[in-house]
Amino acid sequence: MLGRLSFSNLGSKLSSKVGSIYTSIRRTSEGASFNTKFFKLLAAAALLSACLASQAQAAPGAPRFNPKGVNGHVGVGFSYFTVASPPREFRFDNGIYANLGGEKGFGFMNLALTFGVGYMTGEGAAHYKNVSLSGAQTYEALDARFKHDTFNLSLGLKLRLIDGFFFRPYVEGGGTFNYTTLKFSFTNAQKAAFPDQSQKDGESLMGFGKYAEGGAEIAFSDSFGIYVAGRMEWVETKEFEVLYDANNEKQKLVFASTTYFVGLLKSF
Repeated sequence: MLGRLSFSNLGSKLSSKVGSIYTSIRRTSEGASFNTKFFKLLAAAALLSACLASQAQAAPGAPRFNPKGVNGHVGVGFSYFTVASPPREFRFDNGIYANLGGEKGFGFMNLALTFGVGYMTGEGAAHYKNVSLSGAQTYEALDARFKHDTFNLSLGLKLRLIDGFFFRPYVEGGGTFNYTTLKFSFTNAQKAAFPDQSQKDGESLMGFGKYAEGGAEIAFSDSFGIYVAGRMEWVETKEFEVLYDANNEKQKLVFASTTYFVGLLKSF
């Protein structure tokens, strides 16, 4: 079924390689977080795919997307966040993620140019602090709740570690542009502590980031399939108008997001 692939030779070579990969992952994963284990599992899948690719040729008749064609995808998932700066004054809760994008294959080395549009929504809390333009008034609220909506554009490169089979692991990386809106909802007690009711209830931020993604595609035909993936993104925004430090200096937001999602693939 795999053409000239010799199962006896492949089995003996893979058994030792898979055993060493499994032992290494098991030893280094003890006590690790779910996020760490997930990306180590992706690394193990990449190594296993490389072993297969070095021993096998593409399976005749296997579902295969056009390596020079245009592929589209749509996916949904969930995200969680780690705020690096400021670490104690800002928190994102878990969010919901959706994306729409595509790729254009180069026709060599299983490489493709990827592009996408993503949307993320969720809630959070912040140490809200806004200083009026004149500096005469300060509006401050601890644990102020907010809703956030983030739109991002991404551009990157994807490398399929093995092609010509129905199961195709891949890795991807690139850059992002993010536009985030925050809408604060203050309690009556928080509003009563303000000097007046001229506080800023919303904030819009721009930011740039970079991302790394790993996953696997499962093809059901030459034009249709599904995928599962995990993405890590690192973002730094512009300065907040509602996040001042102790010296009344505006602060930037630096955070990392981890997203797990599933989606549909379509080849055109």
